[in-house]
Amino acid sequence: MKTLMKKGMIGLLLATISLPLFAQKIAVKTNLIYDLTTTLNLGVEYRLAPKWTVDVSGNYNPFTFSDNKKWKHWLVQPEARYWFSEAFDRHFVGAHLLGGVFNSSNINAPSFLSIFPTDKGYRYEGEMFGAGLTYGYHHVLSSRWSLEYAIGLGWVHSDYDKYECTHCGDLLKSSSKDFLGVTKAAISLVYTINRPKKQKPVVTDTYLPVEAPVVEKVEEDTLVQEEQPVVEPVQEEPREVIRFEVFSGNLLFAWDSHQVNPSLYDNAASLDSVLTSLKKVVADSRITIEGIDVVGYASPEGRAGYNQQLSERRAQAFVEYLASQVPGLDPQILRAEGHGEDWDSFVRLLTDQPLDVAGIDALLQQAQEHPERIDNIEYQIRRKAGNVLKQKYYPQLRRIEINVRMKISDL
Repeated sequence: MKTLMKKGMIGLLLATISLPLFAQKIAVKTNLIYDLTTTLNLGVEYRLAPKWTVDVSGNYNPFTFSDNKKWKHWLVQPEARYWFSEAFDRHFVGAHLLGGVFNSSNINAPSFLSIFPTDKGYRYEGEMFGAGLTYGYHHVLSSRWSLEYAIGLGWVHSDYDKYECTHCGDLLKSSSKDFLGVTKAAISLVYTINRPKKQKPVVTDTYLPVEAPVVEKVEEDTLVQEEQPVVEPVQEEPREVIRFEVFSGNLLFAWDSHQVNPSLYDNAASLDSVLTSLKKVVADSRITIEGIDVVGYASPEGRAGYNQQLSERRAQAFVEYLASQVPGLDPQILRAEGHGEDWDSFVRLLTDQPLDVAGIDALLQQAQEHPERIDNIEYQIRRKAGNVLKQKYYPQLRRIEINVRMKISDL
């Protein structure tokens, strides 16, 4: 049984190592309660979906103290978590498994906290496995540091041998125990590894509305003239004029979505204009497309890490959409990039169309001065004007921006 359990736990750990290949956000943590009991522990949590994470913790205690008091054990506890808002944001519930081995003596613990026997004066050696349910809360301290509180209730079964004394003695009996009670208790210090840094909001002068693509500028004119023979009289050759032009457009998305939706807002007109223009450009032999840059954005709702990934998915979705809709378009010239939360445009919108809500201006000022507290400031802004923001402001920020750079040769 012990060999089977060890193989199962090793398999679980190896499977856990492969999770970062799929995870989009990773956090490492240590349980401060276990630290107080001298138990070495480390937890890793991976975001698998907008509201789902998987957490795996490992605990190990190799120590023996005076009077042969010891709580030697190793324990692995995987847990699937569902977050009510989004991953790593406040309240969550979970379902966990646990398994490990123990060798303990002279440990006094209340029965409702003891998942294996701990009668003083005897030594217990065995293995355990179980399952339970968890409730927890994730409290953000800064852009990378958080505290997490969790309590779990469940069932644990242990098979053990009882020995006559704490360090030697004959085997008295082999038995088992089923425990119902606390299977998890944690106050964990959490560090987020790959959390993208939020942009500091900067107020500028203009806001780019949603509109059909327009020609923005001509960057330069370059005259390419063939070399003239030194012969008189000479016939001047036609000159080739090369112009570099850029046209751009915007497309909006639904909340928490990266699907290209022509029926949303004015997307149909924008898409028609972009696709028609690109098809004409591709068919024109005088025009060479230097590059198509698609930049994704998200509204400042929720966490920066998730919104960064959402903006990247929006840009990539539109790149794939263009490749499928424009025959002959070279996929090598398409570039997708996510810029996360569109704080600059959000501040510009609030500046151009002020909210009649007390305290908003002060919060925007705090956001400029304290970017490390931006999550908390966002939350306060939503509490003050959530409905208005969702209806009027946020939809304009869930967008992509398309920039097409072209070289046009005129003979």
